[in-house]
Amino acid sequence: MIYISDNVKKWLFMIAGIICIASVFCITALFRGAFAPREEIIPVSPVLQASEPALAAPKPEPEIWAVYVTGEVLRPGVYAIEPDSRIDDAIRLAGGFTRLADREAVNLAEKLRDEAHISVPSAAARDDGIKPAPPAAPQAAQPTATQAPKQAAVKPSAAPAVSYPNGSNAEEDTHKIDINTADASLFTTLPGIGPKLSRAIVAHRDENGPFGDIEGLRNVGGIGEKRFEAIKELVKTGNP
Repeated sequence: MIYISDNVKKWLFMIAGIICIASVFCITALFRGAFAPREEIIPVSPVLQASEPALAAPKPEPEIWAVYVTGEVLRPGVYAIEPDSRIDDAIRLAGGFTRLADREAVNLAEKLRDEAHISVPSAAARDDGIKPAPPAAPQAAQPTATQAPKQAAVKPSAAPAVSYPNGSNAEEDTHKIDINTADASLFTTLPGIGPKLSRAIVAHRDENGPFGDIEGLRNVGGIGEKRFEAIKELVKTGNP
């Protein structure tokens, strides 16, 4: 028979107790893992997904209008301009008015629209007030000597020259305006010559001396080809 001392017995009981506690702990842990409730996975609702903040939509490109500027501006052409702009903005894009522009004929405060056409007129068309030539005078017999003084006192007629039976143009010249001696008011009787242009003719004559011939009128600003053709038969220089 084996004899076991009390100290050894004490140690054996302690070891056995520790083994029992460890066994109980391991068994409890296994059962807890097997029977523990599992977390339920709930799918995300489409409604919740839709409520999430969406990506910011790209900003639309700003709208641009196109306007066509012509007439008395420094740089006529088609220009891109922002919506709700004014005519003044379009004139500035075209370089501004020329010195011949009729500024009062353009409403600079008016709002534009897309594809608008802005035409700046010339001041000559307004100030000169282009007048149609009066109808041609009827054929008449050569005036007598007593009638000649009365005809000289009458304002020059804008009618074309009259052909006389003897083929002479002496009487015809008496009806023409001498561009080297006429004053500004006399020039206004010519078709297409208004107050402003008549003053320009006198100023050109004062600055440059008498006209050598009627072709010199072409050098006056505002007298173009059409206007010259309308008055060339009604003027003279008085030179022999």
